Amino acid sequence: MRGFRDLFLLTILTVLLLNDWIWAQNEELIFSVMGDIPYSSSEELILQQQIAEHNLYSPSEFMVHVGDIKGTSTNCAESSYSRFANYLLELDAPTFVIPGDNEWTDCANPEEAWSFWASYFMNFEQNFCGAPVVERQSIRPENFAFIKKGVLIIGLNMVGGTHTEVGNWNQRLQDNADWVNQQFQEKGSLVRAAVVFGHSLRKSDELFETNFCRLFLISENGFCTLWASITALRSEIPTR
Repeated sequence: MRGFRDLFLLTILTVLLLNDWIWAQNEELIFSVMGDIPYSSSEELILQQQIAEHNLYSPSEFMVHVGDIKGTSTNCAESSYSRFANYLLELDAPTFVIPGDNEWTDCANPEEAWSFWASYFMNFEQNFCGAPVVERQSIRPENFAFIKKGVLIIGLNMVGGTHTEVGNWNQRLQDNADWVNQQFQEKGSLVRAAVVFGHSLRKSDELFETNFCRLFLISENGFCTLWASITALRSEIPTR
């Protein structure tokens, strides 16, 4: 099964140590990540159980769903979005939702699908008490950023899929790169690390990947290598 087991579903994750001396080493930031769930009615039951257990046992300060709230075989009716939103509203931890291709670009009517996504999941964290103060990109408000315990959290609309004609693909990649650039220019001196979330980075998304690597001057031990490592790790996680 997927869900919370897929902690490493993050398809973009980079940790950049910046001014580490500012923060006490025991200042832990704990958060949860899930994605690619639910793909079926049986997985909806699993998700509900996982949410209940998360509320009981998890010390996480926030949750991120990194996209694909439904399977490709499930239609893109509004009920799919509203039902999933209601499941997430049962979480105690403030929750953020990032778009996936299954609920947007892969739908028969992507414009309608995006309107459903925006209606139910834009600013989703505002449904929760204690949500962090979030900054959103003006040109692309689904992209967000906030600082928690000295860690910069960034969320991007970085979907996979094959329908590159949907949603002005190259402009979206440039907007994502601009948003990351802006956040690190403004907050790089204030944080000790960063985590960047996105649903999927295709091998052909060179516009974003090249800009990202050039932006942070990350060596072969940095983001570009880590992206490949996380993809491989995900493929090795056993299915139960």
